Amino acid sequence: MHKSTKYFVTCICILYINSSCIDTYNLPIESQDSHNITVFGQITDIEGYQTVSISTSASITSTISPIPEQISGCKVVLLDNLGNSFNLDEYQPGLYRVWMAKDFLKPSTSYKLKITTNSGEEIESDYDQLPECPDVDSVYFVRQDIPTGDPEKPLQGIQFYIDMDATKTNSHYFKWEIEETWEHHAVYPKTWYWNGKNVSETKPADFSMMICWTTEKLKNYYSISTENLSQNRIIMHPLHFVDNLTQRLTYGYSILVSQYALSLSTYNYWEQLRQNNDLEGLYGKQPISIKGNLRNLTSPGKKVLGIFQATSIRTKRIFVRNVADLDRFHLQCDPEEPLTYSIAHDPYAYLMEINSQLWKLEPECVECFHFSGSTKKPDFWPFDFVEKPFHNY
Repeated sequence: MHKSTKYFVTCICILYINSSCIDTYNLPIESQDSHNITVFGQITDIEGYQTVSISTSASITSTISPIPEQISGCKVVLLDNLGNSFNLDEYQPGLYRVWMAKDFLKPSTSYKLKITTNSGEEIESDYDQLPECPDVDSVYFVRQDIPTGDPEKPLQGIQFYIDMDATKTNSHYFKWEIEETWEHHAVYPKTWYWNGKNVSETKPADFSMMICWTTEKLKNYYSISTENLSQNRIIMHPLHFVDNLTQRLTYGYSILVSQYALSLSTYNYWEQLRQNNDLEGLYGKQPISIKGNLRNLTSPGKKVLGIFQATSIRTKRIFVRNVADLDRFHLQCDPEEPLTYSIAHDPYAYLMEINSQLWKLEPECVECFHFSGSTKKPDFWPFDFVEKPFHNY
């Protein structure tokens, strides 16, 4: 298990996520596939809403970015191999869902999707069998330096890994998605400011914009097959690398790893997408269309993009703080210059007083949310701030 190489970090294991709603993927298309119907549907082993997205995509040769056009007014039905059927309701344009109880979401049950569009086209998926998903054994990191052009200045960071033991299941195909959350700080409180008309002082100093948290889903996903391994388990499978060039590792960092057990056909679909994008993310370069498990019964010559998948999910969250032997990133926020010039052209500016002079500050030095994030602390965040992030006032 490579225990000696692991940093022990605070862990929270979550066996079930709160909702089985899916993310709406803007699935990749070629120019000849523009305006084809695109479907992303997912059924999970988690009681809750099961959701399907139906859209078309604008031509990628247009002068604007290709934006999916959601298709409303469809009849959408989920069926299983036990004779049950579930009608989905449209809750947003092109998004359909149905609440399913745990009794209808058993491993080894097979499901299929039937769609009748508002123009009368009938679309159907293959059956996809719901596999059993093992728990995430452990998620951890190793301190790592990556060589750069300067041998004396490697890129510092941490490399994440995952262990999984699937020996008690018949599942062999897996995908991981990662959501990251980190704490980041501004450098100065709000004291002096220019509002476009006057210079004013805030008394007492306003510290409310100094600590933020940002949550983002990584664009890359990770997949593996254990089919040809001697044991149905993996040890130290690499996930993502986090460097120290941002505040991600300065005050606190967390990842939520979602582990998906897939059927062989669904695994092959995602693996082809991953290989096509060369691990650069789902939108890193112009991808090709990958055949899924959907077909147009009304017009067999029309390609239907996307996939309908049955997947079981397990999740684990870990927290990272105070990584040993790692330089910590801090914003460089030296005041720009004293206000010996007019700032009348600025609609708003933050200022600070130094030796009875007012100096201009960049907005990110006062607003922690200037580039991303919110001052609302996530409910799951375990850290209390113990280091003062600002100068004395």
